[in-house]
Amino acid sequence: FVNIYVPNIGVDNQALPFIVDTDLYLVSLVTKFPGTKIVLLGDFNFTIDKDDYIIRRVTNEEIGLRETFENLRSVHDLVDSYRCHKKTAGFTWGHRNALITRRSRIDRIYCSSNMKLLSSKVTLDFDKSDHSLLSTQVEFNTGMIRGPGLYRLDMTVLENKETKDKIEKLKKDPIKREGDELINSLKEKLNH
Repeated sequence: FVNIYVPNIGVDNQALPFIVDTDLYLVSLVTKFPGTKIVLLGDFNFTIDKDDYIIRRVTNEEIGLRETFENLRSVHDLVDSYRCHKKTAGFTWGHRNALITRRSRIDRIYCSSNMKLLSSKVTLDFDKSDHSLLSTQVEFNTGMIRGPGLYRLDMTVLENKETKDKIEKLKKDPIKREGDELINSLKEKLNH
């Protein structure tokens, strides 16, 4: 799960580099852990197409963000969980003034296309916040058995030598949270 907040459009031109950095992070994640399923979610602060807004001025910067994000989405084979179930509406942001009907769908949940998406819905309540709740239900088939109050690993997975070796390697080399060498390496290559 990768939760993001894309900077607002027009704020020191930070949005596009943020999307590029997010892409690099996802590349490093799937390179280090092949077969990783991705759930990318958050406040994207830009729309994808004309079905994502009512009364909105779309700028050239937003169009550029759309194109860059579409490339990220395509490369990582991500699907929009809400649009898989509903082709229109789903506005997650609204102007809090009741006289103004500006609405946008800027909060989204993207999932790897090989994940089973059971449902997705938006709960509108612009009286309490300018953002609405977006939720998606996904089916996870991880091989884990849920016990009372704890998670248990199906020990038969350790019978596979390759899996056991991967677990042993992970115990010795935990995930690096900051300064991931692969991200830095990819950034250097892009800058040359």
